[in-house]
Amino acid sequence: MSFKDQIKADLDVFFNADEFAEEVEYYEGAISSSVIVQFFDEESGLGDSLIRKLIVKCEDLPNLSKSGYFDIKTIKYGVIDFVPDEQGLIFNVVLRKGME
Repeated sequence: MSFKDQIKADLDVFFNADEFAEEVEYYEGAISSSVIVQFFDEESGLGDSLIRKLIVKCEDLPNLSKSGYFDIKTIKYGVIDFVPDEQGLIFNVVLRKGME
């Protein structure tokens, strides 16, 4: 088993909605997809967000686009930018709250 295969197998642990991740909706135009993500929204002491991003498996969302948005707990988060990791297994997605 290659190193990439080992990492891919381990991703299922981190993308378990009962443990570390959550299921959200992704919208691209009229098309929606239910995907499992790890969502990070860290706030400063003043209540503003320092980091607003999520991580999603590339194979779960191959149609990811900057014109799409995520619906997370009834709040829309627009995609500002995204980049795959070195192995091409996950996308690191930077978000903006309240954007379509």
